[in-house]
Amino acid sequence: MNAFEILDIIRRRPAYVDKSLTLLRSFLMGFEMGIQSCGVQESTLGEMRPFSIWVAKELGFRGYSKGWCKMIRESTDSEERAFEYFFELLDKYKKETGNILRSA
Repeated sequence: MNAFEILDIIRRRPAYVDKSLTLLRSFLMGFEMGIQSCGVQESTLGEMRPFSIWVAKELGFRGYSKGWCKMIRESTDSEERAFEYFFELLDKYKKETGNILRSA
């Protein structure tokens, strides 16, 4: 399962992460640690790197070292709004780039 598939599930069931962008990121980190502990070498968060670069440009950040979660969170006034905005940006990213978060 790749990052896009996980995000699609969470989009349909936002209660999994209480509509919180920070909890969404934590969920992805935990998922990655879990699959790596089972010997799977895929990186769900690594798949998000091109999205982080795009978010930085889209939101006017000078670089992407803060990561997509922090940049989006700093651009909104609540965790729930950040969660909603994340999916708005993700949809725009996919439309503009055709990228569905495959490894770069």
